[in-house]
Amino acid sequence: MNIYIYIYIYIKKSILISITISVPFLFHFSFYKKLTYFILFYFILFHFISLPIMLTFKGLLLILLLPSRLLSFIIKYPFIKGIPGKYQHNFSKSLFIKLCRLIQLLPVSDKGTLNFISTNFLLNKIMKLYHTRHFLGELNNFGKKFDDQSYWIHESPNRNRNKNKSDDPIIVYLHGGSYYFDNSLNQMESLIGIYQLLQNTTTITTTTTTNDDRTSVERKKNLSILVLDYKLASKGYKMPYQLNQLISTYKNLIYQGNTNLILMGDSAGGNLAITFLQHLRLTNNNNNNNNNSPANLPYPKSLILISPWCKIVPEISDYTKGHSMYDNNQYDIIEWKAVKKLIDNTSPLIRDDLSPQNLIISPGNLPYNIDDWIDIDTLQKSNYSTFVIMGEYETLRDDILNWCQYAVNSTLSSPIKHTQGIFDKNIHQFVSTKNDGAYVKCIIEPKGIHDASMIFENDILKEFQKHTTMNLQTINKDKYFGIYQIVEFLNEIL
Repeated sequence: MNIYIYIYIYIKKSILISITISVPFLFHFSFYKKLTYFILFYFILFHFISLPIMLTFKGLLLILLLPSRLLSFIIKYPFIKGIPGKYQHNFSKSLFIKLCRLIQLLPVSDKGTLNFISTNFLLNKIMKLYHTRHFLGELNNFGKKFDDQSYWIHESPNRNRNKNKSDDPIIVYLHGGSYYFDNSLNQMESLIGIYQLLQNTTTITTTTTTNDDRTSVERKKNLSILVLDYKLASKGYKMPYQLNQLISTYKNLIYQGNTNLILMGDSAGGNLAITFLQHLRLTNNNNNNNNNSPANLPYPKSLILISPWCKIVPEISDYTKGHSMYDNNQYDIIEWKAVKKLIDNTSPLIRDDLSPQNLIISPGNLPYNIDDWIDIDTLQKSNYSTFVIMGEYETLRDDILNWCQYAVNSTLSSPIKHTQGIFDKNIHQFVSTKNDGAYVKCIIEPKGIHDASMIFENDILKEFQKHTTMNLQTINKDKYFGIYQIVEFLNEIL
């Protein structure tokens, strides 16, 4: 036991030296200020709170060595640049990818221990600290609870007064984080950026729209956004606990008379959205598709999936040349060494009495069958719509493409050549052509990585604070590729 104490003291001294050296450099930019505050916060935490006792020894070592590893990256950057790919020449984003990769290696229990910032605290304290009250003040009921497991980002002021409120859209956002991590600042900023961009674009189109288009404009102005605050597997709430929480919130919205619901999920949130559709299908089938049955819930009108986690447990064969898991390992935020642990042990994530080979857990771990998806209205019927975006350099890309092929009849395939970051609709886009079916759009972002729309494009909010009239016509379509595509899709369906 004494040797652990000596190692702990030695590492703490090392981390203090690392921080002392790095602070002057880091304070040149706001991102580095945030990173420095992050490092200092954890350092203080280890000194004055008993957090080390709560962490595993492996987790403690990884956390304490984190600043020195990041400092090593900083020193090497001028000579070897950043993570290969879209952000290779973007120091702050390359550094963030490095940080995320390291954090993913933490033991599951430590991920739960370090998730001490609640969604409530994030929305009502941190967001209001980082962004002006005037800017957030434009979001009605921002941070207000809807039910036991959800908060409003924006609740349309007309939601409870509008006689036709069933037609008013509500985006239910399901956050990513491998079911181990909570809502993050980046995700909330991107979500607000999407809303703001949609409203600005709406304002522009109102001067040129026809009478028919004004109905769409009105729906956009009555758009609400709700965030699901599901419990984490890293804190003992294993799959499908999160699915049951989504079902509860979805029912609450339906019972209030809302029917124009849009599920939007990134990464694990995308998995949650997909498995929710399967839950509805299986429940409806058990009730003989009796739409009047109180047990039957209507399908969401639209689905937005951002790098959805379609296949929870990878296979050894995935890490071979020609598969995106292998080919994109050097580029992506998700590495093979982080996900391969699930091959031997799913118990930290999935309830022990359930197998990942289950449509309400991990559809990608089952042989795909078109019959499992053909009866889902959101994916197949007219007046419904589905949007999927993934990265060309994403390790999960092939799993997502496989799901798209069976679930929405996509003809997209893995790009056979690097496209140098140039978007080519013939290579990177699929749009459904069936007149009597759902509107489907699948997009591959050139050089894109996992969940870039929500994790790496969040600085769009700072752009809005500088340029309040920014819209789809003036946005940097390469820098904010994912957000641009999402807003364009929303403009098409609302």
